Amino acid sequence: MVFRRKIWLAIAFVVGGIASVCTAQELKPGVVIEKADTNGLNPGLVVESIAKYSQAEQAGIQEDDVLTSWSRGDVHGKLESPFDLSWVELEQSPRGEVSLQGRRGAEPQVWKLRDVVEGGWGIEVRPEMSQDVLSLYRQG
Repeated sequence: MVFRRKIWLAIAFVVGGIASVCTAQELKPGVVIEKADTNGLNPGLVVESIAKYSQAEQAGIQEDDVLTSWSRGDVHGKLESPFDLSWVELEQSPRGEVSLQGRRGAEPQVWKLRDVVEGGWGIEVRPEMSQDVLSLYRQG
């Protein structure tokens, strides 16, 4: 008798102390697993603060802008976690000008930033959240 094993995968990730778990999926070649329940998190990063005289301020980024993706030439990616922005700042900006795409209110925006200098780009961000989750986040 041959036993067929099924491999099940559950992906858990933590963003801002909020855990989210994907539905278990049977692994097969070519299967793409997407995040199922985001527990009130939306794609993108909300700018919480900008340092005075920073590259971000010079580029025109403002508090409450939402950053959704980045590009440098033909290399690009999404911004889903504050760690993504840090990685882009440290790994991509030394290789050339980086464009951050996002929105201010409902208006699409593009901001261009250069290589990191002392102090970095000067952007503090948090994940974009529903109002319910945001109120919990702000309570600490």
